[in-house]
Amino acid sequence: MATYHAPNVSACAFFINKCLTKKSTNIVFISKDDDELQKFVSALHTFIDKNTPYKIIVIEDNKYSIYSALEELLNPIKPLFVVCTLDAIKKQVAGRKDYAEKVLKLHTLETISRNKLLETLENLNYQRVDFTEVPSQYAVRGSVVDIFPINSEKPCRIFFRVNKISQISFFDLETQ
Repeated sequence: MATYHAPNVSACAFFINKCLTKKSTNIVFISKDDDELQKFVSALHTFIDKNTPYKIIVIEDNKYSIYSALEELLNPIKPLFVVCTLDAIKKQVAGRKDYAEKVLKLHTLETISRNKLLETLENLNYQRVDFTEVPSQYAVRGSVVDIFPINSEKPCRIFFRVNKISQISFFDLETQ
């Protein structure tokens, strides 16, 4: 692992962009705080080539961002460039095996009973509420189950027809 120090975030973004065009290994940039992180990401987007072979992941200091990044880190499609704050990288999260065991992947036309899904959500420590507002919550209305996954920016709505998922879609919290 190499460590580089640059005079400012713009210089660092320029330097890293040059590295991204020459290497195909995973790279991590750790900033001291959120302000520096935002300045770096902004500068990086100024320099970066649209055809970069890297998937850029920005990890902010919140549960969604961290678990969303974990999903990407566990299943990389191409080299990763991870950008995060020191506080975010120090957060204690589930280990690879524990996280993988707690990820629930659902698909349209999949056969699963609504009750089994609700039981699974309870076992994963999701909170049942009237309306989902934050990650780790779910709501039930007849054959519809709204789930706000911990690794998503938006909640999803699952429609059941008997014991089969007929539709899955994400929705906006404001407009439902």
